[in-house]
Amino acid sequence: MSEVGVSLRGRDAEIAREARRAGVDLFHLDDSDDLPWLADEIGPAPATILVGSRGPAVGGPFRRGAPDAHLALHTYSSFTTQPGSLGPYQVLGGWEIGSEGAEGAPTRLDVARKVVASRSSQALAVTYTPGEQSAGLDFMREAKRAGLGIVALGLPAATEGHKFLARPGRTAAQAFIQFVLANEYVSCALVRPESVEALREAVTAPDATPLTLGELERVIEMYIHRADGGSCAGFQNPGSRI
Repeated sequence: MSEVGVSLRGRDAEIAREARRAGVDLFHLDDSDDLPWLADEIGPAPATILVGSRGPAVGGPFRRGAPDAHLALHTYSSFTTQPGSLGPYQVLGGWEIGSEGAEGAPTRLDVARKVVASRSSQALAVTYTPGEQSAGLDFMREAKRAGLGIVALGLPAATEGHKFLARPGRTAAQAFIQFVLANEYVSCALVRPESVEALREAVTAPDATPLTLGELERVIEMYIHRADGGSCAGFQNPGSRI
């Protein structure tokens, strides 16, 4: 699996083809109706395609207000399609793990562990922040051992406060992709580029000037001490503007 995957905004043929030329082999679509179109655009080479994540929640309810209730976790498993109709692609459909329940229900990570134990999942998607990842670190380790790919569904957007991350041979946006990939359990960072230029910037991030340990620590500090208690400025999901 490529370290950077691409979530497509509708049927953007230019970005789909450029991503394929750049070696991307993981794509995300909002709508399964776009599968035949994507197959035509990216050609016959193998690829993994994640489809949506808006189905009913699976795994059961989790306790409202639990420490890990804020985690955004999605499971991807085999998507039923007509055999042979979409070439050599692994197509996985997405569902949110758990739905908010009453007091006394399990935690969200307990629900996620049940989904992993059922062996019904082939990939997990986690909306990434250091706080969320710390809460789920043991779970991510277990999921990785179970052979699941872990896809980071969000990454920070570069703002004025992140200029310190820009270095010769690396933009601030590339630094944030490196930051997500620095976690040993994350297989791929999923981006949703608005242009071919943004796509090229993203897919070359793993080979850009590496983050130093000091820079990694400084980014984490930005999250720990943020005033609003929410995610870092610009943090977005595949359905948003990445």
